[in-house]
Amino acid sequence: MDVDEIWNDLPSLVYCWGNMTHGQLGLGGIEEEQICEARELTALTDKHVTHVACGVYHTMFLLKSGVVYSCGNNDRGQLGHDRAHRRPGAFHFVITHKELTLSLP
Repeated sequence: MDVDEIWNDLPSLVYCWGNMTHGQLGLGGIEEEQICEARELTALTDKHVTHVACGVYHTMFLLKSGVVYSCGNNDRGQLGHDRAHRRPGAFHFVITHKELTLSLP
């Protein structure tokens, strides 16, 4: 077994801190608006997160499987869900290219 095989089998742990006003940290139903110490994002513990993109009001998580999860402010449907998510929720889309780039304004 080589290093890449070992690395790919390791679970990913995601930690977050900062402003939680719009659920953008994905921690779920907690009432605190400011998280000052890193907390594990347990909603994605059994997933293999490869990339994270953070905005002011939202966060996107790309999994090894290609599925994207998002959480945070969804006032205009920008998360790809029908409502806001305080925990990461998956959404479906079609990728027509091998590389997907998420950009922030």
